[in-house]
Amino acid sequence: MPDLFHIPAGMFTILLILVHSSDMIEAYQIGFDDNDRYTPLVQNAMKYIRDNLSIKLNISKVAENAFISVSTLTKAFKEQTGRTVGLYIDDLVMYSAQRKLLCSELSVSEISEEFGFCDQFYFSRYFKRRCGESPLRYRKRMQ
Repeated sequence: MPDLFHIPAGMFTILLILVHSSDMIEAYQIGFDDNDRYTPLVQNAMKYIRDNLSIKLNISKVAENAFISVSTLTKAFKEQTGRTVGLYIDDLVMYSAQRKLLCSELSVSEISEEFGFCDQFYFSRYFKRRCGESPLRYRKRMQ
């Protein structure tokens, strides 16, 4: 008789990543493809942020891309999402970094470079401040 409760290690890791990803999306309220909740202006800003994600990205660059003023974007984004553009960028960087740690073999240095941090040490401090543990400890605990 087959063991119905036995899950191969690789499959368990995939399941854990999927569950954790949905928790992160909910926790960070990232709002992927939430067309009913957001106006085209905010949707386009979110898309630009996702496509150009970096810790160096700021509201001025996002507003410039949308050909609107910073104050217009600030007001619309805050009204519709309940948070600032800067906080949204920070949350998306954290979500994406966590996913990279769980779903790739990239080093902390490579991940920090990908998201525009000046070095892996600053990334590690940023990650620990946001998550309460270092990137390597997070990766080890979640795998």
